[in-house]
This record gives sequence, C-alpha cells and structure tokens, in this order.
Amino acid sequence: MVLYGVLKLAIESVTERVMSVSDFPVRLVVIRTPPRENRILWDLYHSLRYPPAYIPRDSLSVGKDMLDWLGDHPHTNFEGFYRKLRDEGFFIEVWDQSFTCLTPHQLDGIGFLFLIDSEDFFHPDEISMIHERVINGKMSLVVAAEWFNSAILNEIGFMDDNTRSFWKAVIGGGNVPALNMLLGSFNVSLGDDVISGSVGLENHRFPFRSGTPITRLPAGSEVIFGNGFTKLKSLQVDSVLKQRPIVLAHVRPSSSASGSVLVYGDTFCLDSIRLNTQTADSEDCYSLFVDALRAMNARQRISSSTFILDKEHEDQDSQNRNINLSPAVMAIFRPHSRVLRNVNGGDSPVFGPVPECFGSNGPMKPTMDETFMKSEGKTLFEKTVNRTQRRRNLPEPLYDSFMSIHDPFERHLFLLFVSFLLSRLLLSLVPCRPQTHSKYSRRANRHGVPSPTMSV
Repeated sequence: MVLYGVLKLAIESVTERVMSVSDFPVRLVVIRTPPRENRILWDLYHSLRYPPAYIPRDSLSVGKDMLDWLGDHPHTNFEGFYRKLRDEGFFIEVWDQSFTCLTPHQLDGIGFLFLIDSEDFFHPDEISMIHERVINGKMSLVVAAEWFNSAILNEIGFMDDNTRSFWKAVIGGGNVPALNMLLGSFNVSLGDDVISGSVGLENHRFPFRSGTPITRLPAGSEVIFGNGFTKLKSLQVDSVLKQRPIVLAHVRPSSSASGSVLVYGDTFCLDSIRLNTQTADSEDCYSLFVDALRAMNARQRISSSTFILDKEHEDQDSQNRNINLSPAVMAIFRPHSRVLRNVNGGDSPVFGPVPECFGSNGPMKPTMDETFMKSEGKTLFEKTVNRTQRRRNLPEPLYDSFMSIHDPFERHLFLLFVSFLLSRLLLSLVPCRPQTHSKYSRRANRHGVPSPTMSV
C-alpha cells in the first residue's frame, strides 16, 4: 500500500511577524509489520557526536583526519552495510532515545539490537533490560566495538588553529569500559590493546584496523581468530603479536531457549571509510554479519570454519589491567554524556536518573549544548522579543545590524556592546568643573600650586 500526502511546514519570524509556508510532497510505502527475526533496532543514543566533542577517528591508520565527523549513522558512513541488510530482507529502525523509553509492545517486535561503535555509557536500567531480554530469548545483541587505550588517548591531542585551544579526546574510537559493564553479565570482556591485522573466513578476507581483542569468553563460545596481527604501543611504534587474538565471538548465554550475543572488535570492515584507504585488503564483512544474523535466528553456528571453545577463555594480562577512563578523561567526557551525572572527581561513572523520553512521555534529556539553548538561550530570546518595539527606535544602521543577527545569545552581546559605546559617548560629553571652592584648592592657590581638578 502506498500513501500520498503533503507535509506543510510553517516558519514564523516572531520579531517581524512574518510567516512563510512550504509544502513537501510525501510518498510512503506501508507494509505489514515484518517478523521479529528480521527487525533490527540500530542504537544512536549512545553514539557521541563531533561537534562539539572531540571524538577521534576509528582507524588510527588513516592519518589525515583526526576527527570522527561522519556520524556513525546507517545513512552516512555505514550506508553500505545498511543497504546490504535491506537487500537481504532485514528492516532497520534507528533509535535515538534511552532503551528504557521502549514500550513492551515495541520490544516484543525487535529481533536484534545493534550497538555499532558506541561511545557513551549505558544506564544500569538499560543494562538490566538488555540482559533480561537476551536471557529470556526475546532479543539478540550485536556489538561492533572500537579501540580504547589511555596511553594513546594522551598522544592524539592537538592544537586547533581555529579555536586556538588544545583539544583532548573525550574517549577512544569506542567506549570499551562501558561495553564491558554491559557485556559483563554475559561473561564477555574486551581488552584495551589496539590491534590490526586481517580476518579470514572460508573464501573471504577482510581488514581489522585499530580494533580491540575479546579477552574473556565463556566455554562453548564460537570464535574467529585473527591472522598476522600487530599491537600498537604508540602512534609510531607497533609490535607483532605472538598469539592469535579472538576478534569475533558468538555467545549463547544459558540454554537453547535464550537469545545470543555477537561481539566483533572493530568497525573498519563495516565502515565506508575503508574505500578511501590505499590498503589492498579493503573487502567488506557485510556477508559475515548477514550470515551471523541468520545463524543466530536458526540457533546454529555461523560457519563450519569457526572454532568452539571447550573451556572458559581469559586473557590474564588484559584482565589484570584496570581498563577504565582516567579522572582527567572522565572530567572532559561527562559534559557530553546523556547518561552520566556531571560531577567532579574520580574515574568511576556516576549515573543520573533514568533519562526522560520524548514523544508521548515528554521531552528527551538534552545534551550539554541543548541544555544551554533551552535555558539560557530561551531566556535571552524571550527578552529579545519583549524589547523589540523599543529597539525599533534605534538608528536605522544599528537596527539593521541587530536584525541580521539570528542567534539570541549573539543579539544579547550586540546590545551589550552598543550600550557600552553609548555610555562612553555620554560620559565624554559631560564636562567636569574645577573644584576651586574646596578648602584644599584655596590653600593650594595661596601658595601658587595648581588645582588638582582640571576641566576637561
């Protein structure tokens, strides 16, 4: 069924009382609700954005651009992966709210939850909800992580020529400590080594660039090992890994009735940025993920070429390290988080209340910049509107300059500057008379000393 209509958008200028209306033709193809096993919920709520936060690029081998500015969205740098999923019969719904805002009816229709390159923390209520859905077989979890290493975070700061300030990264390519908090209930952990190499499965070989290894898994997990991997010690120094790291794991937490968890330590083979690199192994891994989703639905192995762990796997060297955000990184990370409470001190995450939901349940919890615009910016804008009639009495050049500024905060600064100039002008026009009548002046003049107060 196809629906046609027109979306009317009215834009009104509050100060000028001028309104313009634009018509947008809309064509919607309506289908029956797809089966649960074909529906994917793609999480964007836990993806931090540049700007304003300095989020470093996911692949450290791409040396030209330090900023992760493509958005990590299925319609931008993950468009190729998105189209492959659609061609294979999967339906993707993008979610930009907390998971606690999902109603039971919505959750019952979701087969897979995608966490692709997540940078924010997960609220404890979100973690409990995800764990309960997976354990009870109501949903499966797919995680594609990214690199995190505190030492390299300290190396990738830079002096920005535009702002003339030193920029520090608020997180790595992904938030491994947050993912470990989420995956811990499934006995799965990621490490903080930054590794690169290639992954081969049957007749396919695809790149693994600046990713993270899987360091802890339960017995019975289905895994894929990497080949020819190197470990990045710093931006300029790397070393060859002696052991083959686990780069992909398929975990079924409890019984055959439960959902499953798929964890992959990199997003480079899913990201279209690989097409801009000069490496020979730029093949994508879309087919691997499609096969994995079908295997998870059928409760089967992903491939006959994978390995099954006969005992619990744990990398002692990685598990002995404290993989967490340092107090310095946490201090610059908190203001950009939608989940954490912005408090000073410590490297432990301090969670705020459950984020609010927009739609029928009220507005979504805003970010730092949105909070300013909704409080300070709104107040300034209301003052601008209330004083418009008085400002019409300004000289024509000043009034035109004022009306050309659209940002309420910049308008406020403009008026403060004009007020300052007018006050200085008025003070310069007021003469100061000599105080010859004072007692000091009469004594001074008696001895030939000039009066200390001179006329301007």
